[in-house]
Amino acid sequence: MNSVAPQPVRLEDYRPFPFHVRHVALDLELDRQATRVTSRLTLERRDGAPDGAPLRLDGIDLGLDSIALDGAPLSPQRYTLEAEHLIVHDLPARCELTTVV
Repeated sequence: MNSVAPQPVRLEDYRPFPFHVRHVALDLELDRQATRVTSRLTLERRDGAPDGAPLRLDGIDLGLDSIALDGAPLSPQRYTLEAEHLIVHDLPARCELTTVV
C-alpha cells in the first residue's frame, strides 16, 4: 500500500488529457493464480494537443506483458514503464493501443 498522501491538482495546473479515448475493449482472463487483462484503446489526438504529447496511463502493481500499436509490437524505445505509470511516446493522431497486463 502506498503511504504517500495524494497531492491535489489545482485548477490552474490542470491540463486536459491529450487524447480522446473513442473506444475501450477489455478482455479479462480470470484464474486462481493470476488475472490477465488485455486492453484495446482506440485513441484520437485532441485538437490543440501537441503532436509530441505522450500518452500517460496510470497503473499500480501491474506487470506489462506486451504492448502493441495498431497490431504491431511496440519497441521499448517507444514507451517508458514506471512504478505507477506507462508512458507511450510518439503516437500518431489516430491509433489503437493494445496492452496486456
